Amino acid sequence: MKELELAKKYQIFLCRAGSHAYGTNSAHSDVDTRGIFIAPPEYTLGCLKTVEQVELPGEDTVIYCPSCSYAANLDTASSKWHIAIDEEKERYRRCILPIAHLSRKWPVYLKCPSKLVKTLIYKAGDVTIAALVPGPKELNEDKLSGLADIGEARLYTGEDFAKRKDLVAGYVGPVGLKNVKIIADKSLRSMRNIVVGANEADYHLINVNMGRDFNVDIWADLVYVDEGDTCVQCEKDRVRKMKGIEVGHIFQLGTKYSSILGANFVDADGREHPLIMGCYGVGVSRLAAAAIEQKNDDRGMIWPASIAPFDFHLINLNKDEIWRERADDIYEKIVQKADVLYDDRRVSAGVKFADADLIGIPVQIICGKNLKENETVEVKIRATGERLEIKEDS
Repeated sequence: MKELELAKKYQIFLCRAGSHAYGTNSAHSDVDTRGIFIAPPEYTLGCLKTVEQVELPGEDTVIYCPSCSYAANLDTASSKWHIAIDEEKERYRRCILPIAHLSRKWPVYLKCPSKLVKTLIYKAGDVTIAALVPGPKELNEDKLSGLADIGEARLYTGEDFAKRKDLVAGYVGPVGLKNVKIIADKSLRSMRNIVVGANEADYHLINVNMGRDFNVDIWADLVYVDEGDTCVQCEKDRVRKMKGIEVGHIFQLGTKYSSILGANFVDADGREHPLIMGCYGVGVSRLAAAAIEQKNDDRGMIWPASIAPFDFHLINLNKDEIWRERADDIYEKIVQKADVLYDDRRVSAGVKFADADLIGIPVQIICGKNLKENETVEVKIRATGERLEIKEDS
């Protein structure tokens, strides 16, 4: 049901029951991949899904849940993080609490360090924004700028603060702010008796409560997810963090182009509607690099069979011409049904074996002394090192 609601909201429709227009076939994948669903702001064009190769030294940080299918890029990930403190609202008071001494005086004033709420001032066009986030969390500027009514936001500079005498850098708080839009992270909804800046140097306000002492204009997801946060999807396990390489994208085009071009379909009631379009891109060179980053050992590459440039690596170790011709015959038989890399160089066996492991074709077929003695060849599985002998004509 949740998937259906998301599909309707973001205009993703199933082709038939249980089937998607685009997807990844992870059941037959021999590399570790994870589909990442990204629900962007309501743009006409937007990325909806990427496929990441995980556990790699890549450029992306991926947040994922080990117990369910949730995964997202760090910039867009969400988590279920909140601190609910069941206590009566107390009257707020102003106290001297310089930033330099804040952590030392936490036990006295805060009772719980997580009660500290940071207020960060941003500028979006002509609008001044106060972004409120929990003390232990870091504000995600992409999420802030991605809000529908905000647009690109930039952090206040010293020059900006000089023009607003009511805002004191390092001690900004939401109480008493004028001509400022207050946007708070949704995890703060249940917090009581928080500690915020007093808009006065060296002072903070203790026991401040939302709705009583100030009002929030917009509640939103504003923070980066940390490893150990509760999964937003299953709400059971804690998310983990890893590096990944983006190897594919799926884009939502909506009806932007179909409406212009008159590309319509007729529904069961005979009414015309514009097609809902999508497209995808696969980074072919990235895919190969990512697979090798994930599949290798100290001897070289281990190509996954699904994308290997060759199916077999035929290695001829015999120097006698008659047995070289037998190896040629084996090559001619196999190449009719599969892609074969044939090593018939006149170099030592050690060089050939080292090069074969370095190149990493999934299956090595070795024509050596056994071909002479009992007409068998040795087959080696590159990934496992497993070896077996088979008859030449099999």
